[in-house]
Amino acid sequence: MLDKTERKLAPSKIFSIPQKIASALLVLHKINKNNKEIIISNHELAKLIGISPEMLFNHLSEFKNQKLIKIKDNKITIINPKGLSKYNKTE
Repeated sequence: MLDKTERKLAPSKIFSIPQKIASALLVLHKINKNNKEIIISNHELAKLIGISPEMLFNHLSEFKNQKLIKIKDNKITIINPKGLSKYNKTE
């Protein structure tokens, strides 16, 4: 699953960090057949995106505060995919 996701995320190298995270979450959401719950560790997700786990945690906390996602253990639940997709736009 991670190889397939990495291929889909390759063009995101020029995105901002929030865009990379949102893109990864939306790709995982789609690969997971739109199941709202994604099971992945912060370390795995950070490695997939190419950022530090600390940086990922900070941005996931922002997404959580904006009520875009919920986080519990190694589960990220996407509450608002449309809100996340706003971060995934290139300007």
